[in-house]
Amino acid sequence: MALVKASVPLTEDTRPQTVVDIVGEGIKIRNDETFYGLYNTGFPRRPWASSSRLLLNTNQKTTVNSYIIDIVSGDVTHLKFDDGSQLITDVFNDTVLAVRRNFFKSDKLVIGKLPSPNNEAAISWTELTSSEVVSGLENCSYKYLDLLADSAGDSVRSFNAIYLGPGNGKEKIDPAYNLASRRPSLCICKLFNVGSIRFALLLVNYRGSIGSGQDSVEFLLGKVGTADVADCITAIDKTLELLPWLNPEVLALVGGSHGGFLVTHLSGQYPEKFKAVVARNPVIDVAPMSSISDIPDWAFVEGGNKEYTQRGAIDNESLLAMRNVSPIVHAHKVKAPTLLQIGSKDLRVPPHQGTEYHLRLKANGVITRMNLYEDNHPLGSVPNEMDNVINTFLWIDKYISNE
Repeated sequence: MALVKASVPLTEDTRPQTVVDIVGEGIKIRNDETFYGLYNTGFPRRPWASSSRLLLNTNQKTTVNSYIIDIVSGDVTHLKFDDGSQLITDVFNDTVLAVRRNFFKSDKLVIGKLPSPNNEAAISWTELTSSEVVSGLENCSYKYLDLLADSAGDSVRSFNAIYLGPGNGKEKIDPAYNLASRRPSLCICKLFNVGSIRFALLLVNYRGSIGSGQDSVEFLLGKVGTADVADCITAIDKTLELLPWLNPEVLALVGGSHGGFLVTHLSGQYPEKFKAVVARNPVIDVAPMSSISDIPDWAFVEGGNKEYTQRGAIDNESLLAMRNVSPIVHAHKVKAPTLLQIGSKDLRVPPHQGTEYHLRLKANGVITRMNLYEDNHPLGSVPNEMDNVINTFLWIDKYISNE
């Protein structure tokens, strides 16, 4: 995304000006830091400081960071925080309120006064609230992993992942891999550390994820089901190599939407590698998504087409390309017990996607269950989300415990 400044009212002599352009791979900003572009979908309610300075938050690789942008000079300054993510919530008279987030601690509010322009990185913060490690997670840690795809000829090779779980251990610990929404994954991580049950969690930002430059976002187009799957396998194998206390024989998959697309791909392409799967509203067959999803253009572009159109005759080659990149083509190879969490009101990934997959797995002798919720794509209502999280935990625990 580019940040554009417009004069009001617009005339022939006043044209919008680009303040921060789209970033391909990463650019240097103040203090010699690397900036990967803007991926924010909004701004704080009061984002302005003196001297035409705009404050905002945006994804950057494995964290959400806060920045100051001088809309006159275009200079970008990172308000640095080294122990998680930092989000600006309000700005008033150059006083900045922010929240700091860490995977294993409660959120912390901080406040600071902005220094003069060009000196903002030196801001001094005062803590307004304390932040304690959540009970039961004292021995857990997180690691940000910078990874490279094995395919040396690809135009983009770098991607990243986040490990959450025990920081060390003598006994083998069972890992679960979550390839989608991070909100429920934190709950799962906490549940998995209750009592004697210990799991680790890996969140994979495969090529195509936001926060690593526009080149990475666009790289995935036409390569879904191959490049993203390969990145997940690379991330899993590198993590197991790096952390020898994880048990490579007991792996589970959790993912929703495109993450559901990935976990069903992984269980089909690598049927011997994974012991349990949970998929929330997964994309199973891209071809029908091209006409009934609320984002039909996504299906065309992910299938390799540069243009979305319904004009003219039906393009059977495009539909076949969409089908060929879909998990449905590998469904007959799946062995892992699979739980499907499906929203009956989902307009993005209509529920028939999960139903078709559920029936096909049953026909091929795979243990499967489908929970149907009166909800939409995120399954975001509190009762449904908690039911989703609890059943995810129970399903994985049941089929990993049998190993």
